[in-house]
Amino acid sequence: MLLIAAACLLLREEFPFSHFPMYSSFGRTTYYVYVADGADRPLPTVKTFGVSTPTLKKMYESEVRKEMKRTAASRQGLAIELRRPAGQRILHRLLNSPRVRRSGNTPPVGLRLYEVRISLERREFQKRSELIAELL
Repeated sequence: MLLIAAACLLLREEFPFSHFPMYSSFGRTTYYVYVADGADRPLPTVKTFGVSTPTLKKMYESEVRKEMKRTAASRQGLAIELRRPAGQRILHRLLNSPRVRRSGNTPPVGLRLYEVRISLERREFQKRSELIAELL
């Protein structure tokens, strides 16, 4: 391990050039999820629920995988109707998060979970937002 660290220091790893391939290529599509209030204003998830956006995405992905197993569907073939239960479970978990319970503040009315897909098509970024779930 010490030898690898020394070699890396000698080779002078400098941003943006890397001898490590983990950042050498990116997929053509990705997505993120966010929570909004009833007026479609995005909510700060850490402040409101105690959950960061990357953690929110991991929670959502975990619930989507459960739906995929339950329905034997692929990720691409998982229609909005099949992702909706996963989104509902996420919103319920957020409402019951320790941050919400401890704060004593009433969470915003009309929580909505959105999935935003970003893709590279014909050398342009395309962004498509879908309402996954809503709690009134």
